[in-house]
Amino acid sequence: MDLVALSEAAAALVAAGATGAAQSAGEQATAGMLARIRSVFHGDARATESLDEAASTGDETAVQELAESLRWYARRDEGFAADLERWAGGHVEVTQNVIAGRDAYTAARDQHVTHHHGATSQHGTSDDD
Repeated sequence: MDLVALSEAAAALVAAGATGAAQSAGEQATAGMLARIRSVFHGDARATESLDEAASTGDETAVQELAESLRWYARRDEGFAADLERWAGGHVEVTQNVIAGRDAYTAARDQHVTHHHGATSQHGTSDDD
């Protein structure tokens, strides 16, 4: 079981609900998922805050923090890990492809040459004309 991919997919599902991507049939499943996550996070203010932020705004930083919290709890609770697998099972491959595409785009952008010296460099001039 790839807990990294499962936690990222589950966090993305939470954020999708925040951005209106969930449909009415999926809203009940999302509500059940949120209730289960809240019960696991009970007493952990930081994890609950990341859940609330990801669920309300879909903020990328909050989604990443939520994924980290999901992964941490899933490593300690096999039942919760199984829930992650059930929720995110069909979405893991799609999520991995989206993440891989984003990473490839970022890498290419970072390697782009942003400073060109060519024709704009100044050369010394000679008075011997």
